[in-house]
Amino acid sequence: YTKIKNIPSFCIIDECHSCMSSETYLLLNYMKYNWECKIQGLSATPYRHGKSKTKSLSNANIDSSIINENNLDTSSNIEKLINIFHKSNNKYQLNILSWFNMKKAIEEGIILEPIFHWYEIKEISEKDARKKNYKYTTKEIKSILKVLNEIIIKCKYSKIIVWCKTIDNTQKWKDDFDKYKVNYENLQTINSYVDHSKIKNNDYDNFYEKENGILFCACKHREGSDIPFLSIEIFLDKVKNRGALPLIQHVGRVLRISDNKKNGHVMDSLMMTK
Repeated sequence: YTKIKNIPSFCIIDECHSCMSSETYLLLNYMKYNWECKIQGLSATPYRHGKSKTKSLSNANIDSSIINENNLDTSSNIEKLINIFHKSNNKYQLNILSWFNMKKAIEEGIILEPIFHWYEIKEISEKDARKKNYKYTTKEIKSILKVLNEIIIKCKYSKIIVWCKTIDNTQKWKDDFDKYKVNYENLQTINSYVDHSKIKNNDYDNFYEKENGILFCACKHREGSDIPFLSIEIFLDKVKNRGALPLIQHVGRVLRISDNKKNGHVMDSLMMTK
């Protein structure tokens, strides 16, 4: 970016809560203090507390006198965000556009209202959690598919995304779905796809274009991924206490508006103690 000749005077950065990553943080500071570029941050997510491991701003070729004068090399996320996204009349107050929350977006018709569905599974043991063993029993698999079979007839588009936490569990779920779907009338014609970091195929592209199908994935497409026609999402990660932040980001994937689509459906687990 130091070689850019057409210097921008205004920059808008979405998902700005995540700009604490080293290279992004250096870029934004370089734009602000070397180019004197105005920067506006957008985010539907509250900023993350704590500290982040970012490089020194000297790596961004920012003059040391500017760093010292503005106290830029600070440690906490909120201080670093304020360095970039402060109000024009108060450099100590954060200025990020984030007031347009999910409730307001539903009321304004920007996104659809979610409907939550629950399935029961046994609580995962501490031993299995340490071994990252998130596999499901045959009984649990059939129970989940039964719930999905009932939901899918309520949807205009039979398009589903599934988060399975681990790569092994992702592949296992695709195989199990293909094996058992013949027993469920509304799932028999649903083609399955798989996507994770250790596989190279065209499944994601094929799934993206279609109005129906089910994509099993591990740690992918959870935020900032606008796949058209998505109607149902399923959590198969055996998370007992899901945080509000990842839940909101995940749920947003199925709330996108499409023709004749009425709701976004979310399937999550209720863990039963042993």
